[in-house]
Amino acid sequence: MKKNLFFIPIIFCLITQVAQAQNDCRRQPAFIQKFGFDPARSAVSTAERTYMGVCLIELADAQNQNGKRNKIFQHPSWRKAGYMASVAITEQGDVYVIPAPTVNILYNKPDEQNWVYKIDHQTGEMNRFVELPAAAKPSVQNAYGTLGSFYDCDTHTLFVTSVMGSTQNDEKGRIFAVNLLTNKVTIVAQNTDAMGVCIVKTNGKRQLFFGKTRTSDMYSLTLDANNLPLSEPTFAFTLDNLGPRGDDRARRIRFTNNNLQINAASFYYNLTAPTEKPETIYVFSYDTNQQKWRLVRYE
Repeated sequence: MKKNLFFIPIIFCLITQVAQAQNDCRRQPAFIQKFGFDPARSAVSTAERTYMGVCLIELADAQNQNGKRNKIFQHPSWRKAGYMASVAITEQGDVYVIPAPTVNILYNKPDEQNWVYKIDHQTGEMNRFVELPAAAKPSVQNAYGTLGSFYDCDTHTLFVTSVMGSTQNDEKGRIFAVNLLTNKVTIVAQNTDAMGVCIVKTNGKRQLFFGKTRTSDMYSLTLDANNLPLSEPTFAFTLDNLGPRGDDRARRIRFTNNNLQINAASFYYNLTAPTEKPETIYVFSYDTNQQKWRLVRYE
């Protein structure tokens, strides 16, 4: 999907019965049918133009995510956290969403931007799940808190990136691992402003890939079975000077068919006017001979 509104990571999750990619165990929330929607053509979206928060939509054509919506539903609780960003869905069908402001902070209070919210897979009701500890209080230079998320099926862990407390000169962001079985929050990386994040399993290792927000660079670090880092972040490759803009930041990362797919767009810490900002999808493959990630294509 080539959509990114207001420089924040807008997510549109279509849940179908097709075979899932590596580390993708998502299952349909029971509330889809409860609310009278067709599971084969329904999606959880935070990208609907005239809606604030989370929406359940039914597509006229399941293959065209930008096409006509047959209907849109919004549970009353789905608006209470303001504008929302990344969506992660578990094997039970529970939906985890994070907030991100657009245009202004009227509906997204700065000190509430480090919460993770959970939509119950049966009732469809959204409530606060856990607050992530910030390294510093929100700054007038930066209205954002959480930016990206990824659910790791193997360890039942939700990874979340946050830039709360960062300023123009100080990088105070953190990457968190939230164990959804115990609600325990672990800080995986500190002083790291990142957006897109993803777990990649290669050669018996669990690597956390993430995209920086201050540069177009991609990094990785090796994690143990408890999601504790075994190494310092290592530079992997960069999106710098690639694509139509040349300054894209990775807002969403997924590993599928042995490739990294990166949805990327420009990102600056300011809130911008409500105009649609273009997104580019980059596909990288790992060259085992050269031991480097190489760009396959972008679109």
